[in-house]
Amino acid sequence: MKNTVTATLTAFAALVIVLATFAHVARAADDPPRKFAVLIGVTALKYTPSRALKGPANDIARMRDLLVDRFAFSPADIVVVEKQAATKAGMIRAIETQLIAKARPGDLCLLFYSGHGTQVPDQPPLDEADGLDEALVPYDANITHGIRMDTHKPCDGTNCEGDKCNGGDPIPSTLLIDDDLNVLLSRIKTDNVVVLLDSCHSGTATRGGATDKRWLRARAIDQPMTTGAQTSSDDLGGDLLEPTVLTAAAASQTAKDWPFLAEQRASGGQVRDPVSGGNDNMGAFTYFLLEALQPGANETYRQVMAHVAARLNAREFSQTPQIEGRGLDRVFLSFATAASKPPANEGTFGPFRISGAMEAQIVSSQGKTARLRAVGGRPLASGSIFAEGTVALQVGASAGNGSEFGGTALGTASAVPGQVLKERFRRITAAPLRVAVTGPGGIATGLETALRAASAGDRFRIVSATETRDCDLDISKNGGQVIVTPYRNQQKLSVATGASVAALVPSVLSLLDNLTATTLLSRLENPSSEFAVDVRVNGNEADEVAIDDTVTFTARASRDCYLYLVDIDPAGKITVLFPNKFSSSNKLTADKIYNMPLPDVYRLRIEGPAGPEVVKAIATVAPLRLDVLAQDKGEFAPLSGKASDTARLLLQQLRQAVNASASPLPAGAKGADLTATAGWATASAYLRVLPKK
Repeated sequence: MKNTVTATLTAFAALVIVLATFAHVARAADDPPRKFAVLIGVTALKYTPSRALKGPANDIARMRDLLVDRFAFSPADIVVVEKQAATKAGMIRAIETQLIAKARPGDLCLLFYSGHGTQVPDQPPLDEADGLDEALVPYDANITHGIRMDTHKPCDGTNCEGDKCNGGDPIPSTLLIDDDLNVLLSRIKTDNVVVLLDSCHSGTATRGGATDKRWLRARAIDQPMTTGAQTSSDDLGGDLLEPTVLTAAAASQTAKDWPFLAEQRASGGQVRDPVSGGNDNMGAFTYFLLEALQPGANETYRQVMAHVAARLNAREFSQTPQIEGRGLDRVFLSFATAASKPPANEGTFGPFRISGAMEAQIVSSQGKTARLRAVGGRPLASGSIFAEGTVALQVGASAGNGSEFGGTALGTASAVPGQVLKERFRRITAAPLRVAVTGPGGIATGLETALRAASAGDRFRIVSATETRDCDLDISKNGGQVIVTPYRNQQKLSVATGASVAALVPSVLSLLDNLTATTLLSRLENPSSEFAVDVRVNGNEADEVAIDDTVTFTARASRDCYLYLVDIDPAGKITVLFPNKFSSSNKLTADKIYNMPLPDVYRLRIEGPAGPEVVKAIATVAPLRLDVLAQDKGEFAPLSGKASDTARLLLQQLRQAVNASASPLPAGAKGADLTATAGWATASAYLRVLPKK
């Protein structure tokens, strides 16, 4: 049966062309502009409960925290519409009462939506070139109708899930069509309106619904490497009559929510979270948007979307975020003023993204235990140590939806409710991969049993049938072969072959070891670094190249440091590109731009294989000794041997160098792999390697 509903993220590619004029009324000098927000999250659908979503609940909660903590929105000026209240009438009422009725010229209005989306035939006025209107899907939308297969009577939207009805499109009158949304937005009496849509269009799958391997495997291999498509003028002159619109994907693309919160826990050594209620998901667009909007960034809409696009590409989520409207060079969620131009020497880099240490606020305290709230919406990592003055707490399990965490006091100082602490140490360890074993036959069943026995939870875990949509890779039997297919990782894995389960298990385990190690390195980050490092490939954060092409890298740092460029190719080979035989000195001077390779000295050529490749920049205040890892003393330093050993030794070097220059660990801290957040920073450049031309 054809899926009639798209239920991931709708791009609304040509969402808002506002033709209204504004009645500008001068504000009094003592009447400062205000910020208003409507946050809509559609988690459930009244008539099709099996298509309920997880991500929007976390998206809404964390976006609200971000607006209050980071962008000075008053809690009283934020309206949240979710669950059963997110009906079509409820969504319209919130926009009318919060944005249309209250906003005045000079105010900032934000509409954020996370949930289902769909397309319907173009409704009057007929204004869509592709003949389709985009639409948001409210809680009470009738998205399944046609003729019932059991009674041959028209479906009424009740108990019509699955194959009980023989098709048909969603009923337009029950949706919030883009034409209607245009009219609503045109009535807002300010020229500073921002629309964020974590939704997309897909004709073959539903967000958070049953897995459809057709789209799960359709990663954006052939999508252009982009920093967000943009079609509208950026002229800041005159009235900003068009809202600034940022969306998760193009109209023809699917998008994804993902168990990012589970990844956060696992990276801190906490595999299970008994109080999360199974809701570990966030929209990928929202998650990376929050990442880009941490304190200290002060970036424009265009710069923020460039970061989001690169991060989505790095994780191989098949979505290209879109940016439309005017005023794209204003600072994100600022009042209507253009951002200052960056210094000339920053070139394509833009301003440094120095976010400073992540923060946690003490909500409550009793004896040695405390409750912490993440400041700014980003999840805290289990095992991290937050401290300020003599107070230090180590983060434990999350509480509720993950915005609050338990904590254990270290030392003798008492934790004071309301106090804000900064992250000083964090655990750096590989998050267990989520592995699905699928396909018919006894070998698949036997392989799953054998892998469950071999896992022990440290390298990977076998997910249940209901979790396969959120797995890192799929292991499936195809004739005499077992195919290992990563869904959202940095490299492709080879095919494992064997006539029996006993013969297959060692080769599959070797592949999983390799993937665990390379994933750890490719995702190595320090969100609490006090300085920044930037790296570009061919002048871009991400680029497409072909085998045998030459590439150049450009790097800079905001302070004096030592730079290491580590390449992870699609086959999992790890190579130190810099320093090398031709450039043995890797000491960088603050703010200076460095180009690699050196002109007329050497070239860097893409060897292949084809696939996604990442170059990780690691900057440290104290030098590392990567030479002890290299077993090939050639022009560059391939870190040969087992990838898992390489990753372990590399991180050990990093930890030793950083911790030696940092304050000592507080007494009572648990975890041998705790690394100080001061003294190092990371950045990434992403390549999509294509076959030889």
